[in-house]
Amino acid sequence: MPVPLIIPIILAASGGGIIGALSRQPEINRLKKQVKLLQEEIDRLHNVIMEQNRQIQELTIRYKSLKGWQFSEKAAQRANIKGYYLHLYCYKEYVELLCYQVKGNELNSSQQNFFNAYEISLNGNDVPTSNLISMRDYIHSKYNYEITNQISYDQNATIKMVEGVNV
Repeated sequence: MPVPLIIPIILAASGGGIIGALSRQPEINRLKKQVKLLQEEIDRLHNVIMEQNRQIQELTIRYKSLKGWQFSEKAAQRANIKGYYLHLYCYKEYVELLCYQVKGNELNSSQQNFFNAYEISLNGNDVPTSNLISMRDYIHSKYNYEITNQISYDQNATIKMVEGVNV
């Protein structure tokens, strides 16, 4: 008789398993949906990360290009400032040579070449490139340290020199 008792136990166990499985099915379905949502969220986050990496690369490129632009702009400004000091000392030398001539002194050839080229530029005419180069070389031979180190000169001394000239 032990056999007939086993069958109801097996049926009861399998029925309990089926009932247990059916009673847990809503929870299993909910967990499956949650897994699916999490997988979709992972995909979305992966796309967000890819977009952020793209934006970071773009910003890095912009930053580097701005850094390069800043460097070139800085060099241009440095050149402009150097040009300002070059013109400042050209003016100083021109006034000094003018006063020197008014006092009856003769200019040497390099002084005369500088004087003539600077006077042409003051009149608003185009100065030939060779004259510009000789003008630049003349000023650099006398004031290179001051121009390179951006040292201004005392303009009061130039004014006093002009005031002291007796015509």
